[in-house]
Amino acid sequence: MQRNSLTPDEKLLLARVKAQLQAGHSRSELERLVQQRTKDLTESEQRYRTLVQMSPVGIVQIQVTDAVVRWQRMRGRRD
Repeated sequence: MQRNSLTPDEKLLLARVKAQLQAGHSRSELERLVQQRTKDLTESEQRYRTLVQMSPVGIVQIQVTDAVVRWQRMRGRRD
C-alpha cells in the first residue's frame, strides 16, 4: 500500500529543511554582495587617494561645522 500524502510531522520537517536551505542561500548571497561592495569601496578609495595625492593644487574638505577635516598641500610647496 502506497501513501500519497505526508504526515504532519513530515510536512513540518520538510518545511524546516526548505527554510534552512533558503537561509543558507541568503547568507551566501549576502556574503557575495558584501565582498563585492568592499572591493568596490577599496577601489574607489584608492582612486580618490591617488587623485588627491597627484593634484597640482591644494584640496580642502570642510564639514558643515566649518572644521577642516583634511587637506592636501600643493605639490612642491614647503611650509
